[in-house]
Amino acid sequence: MNVIDLAAYLRIQARANRLANHRLHAAMAELTHADFHAPRAAFFPSLALTLNHILAVDLYYVAVLWRESDPRAAFDAFVPVDAVANLAAHQARSDARLVAYCDALDAPGCDAGISIPRRGHVQQDQVAHLLAHLFNHQTHHRGQAH
Repeated sequence: MNVIDLAAYLRIQARANRLANHRLHAAMAELTHADFHAPRAAFFPSLALTLNHILAVDLYYVAVLWRESDPRAAFDAFVPVDAVANLAAHQARSDARLVAYCDALDAPGCDAGISIPRRGHVQQDQVAHLLAHLFNHQTHHRGQAH
């Protein structure tokens, strides 16, 4: 049996994530502004709010992974994107950064500790756990949009 290493698997996940986002945004490209913001029966009350939530969380976790100075402040300052095309462009940039991060990942990098600033404390975890959570988060909310 050929066993794939964790870093290679996470690279595959990053690319699958990017493709899923691209396909979802392409499918929604024809929506009117009103349809994008229309009330929906899901955890977030519109497609716009659902996809902006995905983007905001991605930006936060990607900033954590790249060890940027203050990812929590960037998350708190996030301004939702109003149109599908603009949101798709922002998400594509975030996805490219995530793919680049995963492309540089190796086995020790997967096991490396990472500090995740939360409200009131700093969570300590492993890079691979954070990536698994991020990919699951994306999949979950894209499923709601579908």
